[in-house]
Amino acid sequence: MVRTIQTEHVRQHELSDRAVPCPNALDHDRQSRYGVKAKTGMWITYCERHAGGDFQYRSGRMLGRVTAGAVDGKYPSEAIDGWLSVLALADDMHFAYIRWVKPEDVAVVMQNPPAKLLAWITGPIPDATIVHKLSAYGTLTERYVENVPHHVDAFKLGISPSAYDRGIRGTCAQCGAGVFADRSCEMCDHSRTYEVIVGNIGTVYTGNKYAEALAEFAEYQRQSIGGEGRAGGEDVTIMRDGEPYREHVGKRQAEED
Repeated sequence: MVRTIQTEHVRQHELSDRAVPCPNALDHDRQSRYGVKAKTGMWITYCERHAGGDFQYRSGRMLGRVTAGAVDGKYPSEAIDGWLSVLALADDMHFAYIRWVKPEDVAVVMQNPPAKLLAWITGPIPDATIVHKLSAYGTLTERYVENVPHHVDAFKLGISPSAYDRGIRGTCAQCGAGVFADRSCEMCDHSRTYEVIVGNIGTVYTGNKYAEALAEFAEYQRQSIGGEGRAGGEDVTIMRDGEPYREHVGKRQAEED
């Protein structure tokens, strides 16, 4: 479709919806620089060059491909054929204006504007400490900004969003590991009590750290099998909350049975 544009601020020109090849652009969605084409409605970032060699990057939305323009002006009609007509955002984000952009000056092409991220940035935002954590975690992107609410909940609890997703809701004061909503710890299981009991020696460990209980169990199991000291040939048992949880039957018990 070809549209003829004429206003008091813009010279008469025609626009079409034909795609424009942009040889120096990155396709943001495909993360590719091969065969990038800008189309009407896409969000682009382009390099705006000034006299003296200065330049700056601006962003805006493509309105169409310029196919013809007024001869009486800075550019003759054939010079702007194939350029992009862009609705560009001003530096202060308070107004937009029309720019004709050379295809080779286009730096990035995106299928859609980053509407969700822009909406979040221009709306209510949390405390700066939380914002820093969101930024470091990679939440503040068009793809992940919708996760901000539950990531904020996680950071307020002092845990990572990935831990929050696993059901962690706090940090264990004893071992520093994650604590679930029922207050059970994913590492030391401080809601339980473990005991290690060795034959005629008795209780050699009492606590809530299963890893420590298991280490004691393994050591006395080794002594029992090797016939070392008082533990030689004795049973070794891990009790959890008063119930047998793991057991090694010693040589003496096996002989008696």
